[in-house]
Amino acid sequence: MLRISLPPGCVLVPLQGDAEQRRACAAEVLDSGGRTCHAARDGLAMLGADLRASGIALAGILTAVEAGPEVSAFLTVSQWQHAKITGSDASVLAEMHRARHPRAVVEVINLPVGAAVRSVRETELSLPDSGPGALDATSVVTRGVQFLLPAPAGVVVVDVSTAHLRYWGAFARQAQQIAETVRVETLRL
Repeated sequence: MLRISLPPGCVLVPLQGDAEQRRACAAEVLDSGGRTCHAARDGLAMLGADLRASGIALAGILTAVEAGPEVSAFLTVSQWQHAKITGSDASVLAEMHRARHPRAVVEVINLPVGAAVRSVRETELSLPDSGPGALDATSVVTRGVQFLLPAPAGVVVVDVSTAHLRYWGAFARQAQQIAETVRVETLRL
């Protein structure tokens, strides 16, 4: 069982239930934030289905208190099985992560749950313009941090990323605080 604490203001993306249940949950989330938009509701519900299908256990939208609700970061938490990673084998996990992500800054750190890996990366995405006859692309730079925590049966991954680089420090602190609350408990019979 995975336990985690989220910061105030975190809006969870509905991952569970069928499409209608996710739409109802998304509408509730949007209404509680003072927003009502059927397209946003449906988009949030579809996003939840896609995330769940890709193995995400929890997803949410973080805000920077000092910036306002239009500035956000995206949080995902997943847990995956890996035969080479057992218990507190963070150094092996760090080496594997460095090999797969050579441009990331990867380091082993200590968290309350034990040794873990922190990886910071920056990515540039080019999105084609959607206008008729448009030849230019829009470039978006995102920055993210992943915390990889070795668990008894694999790895717990906490990921926070944002395109709001001016508020990167606030989101990086929130990510660290979330990672510090992760607890993996085994079910005892």
